[in-house]
Amino acid sequence: MGTVLFAVIFTTISGGYGHLLHRNLDVRAAAWLGGAGILGVILGSWLFTLLASHAKLLGLILGLIFLWPAVRMIWEGVTQHQTLQSEVNRIPGPTWGWAVLAFIVGIMTGVAGLGGGYAGVIYQ
Repeated sequence: MGTVLFAVIFTTISGGYGHLLHRNLDVRAAAWLGGAGILGVILGSWLFTLLASHAKLLGLILGLIFLWPAVRMIWEGVTQHQTLQSEVNRIPGPTWGWAVLAFIVGIMTGVAGLGGGYAGVIYQ
């Protein structure tokens, strides 16, 4: 797991830097999402250590964590939601909303031991 985390850190930095060079990065949103997400991951990892000895409860929590993006993907497929090109270059919502979302996804990431990439499915 440590090797994957190490690789994800550099992949994220590299991708973010590339978007920054192309002026396709909302730096303010990245700071809010990244900072709150890191705090959430720390809390989620700590929660995992508490839940590790409770297999059934941990299984229920992991199931709910995976159910959320699955339902969101099904909903989007059924409604065939299309994003307008003008919406692609900006992230909607207040900064506190970004922080709350990132913190929640960070907790789920820490508990489940996953990358936070599925957050895009949840938030869209």
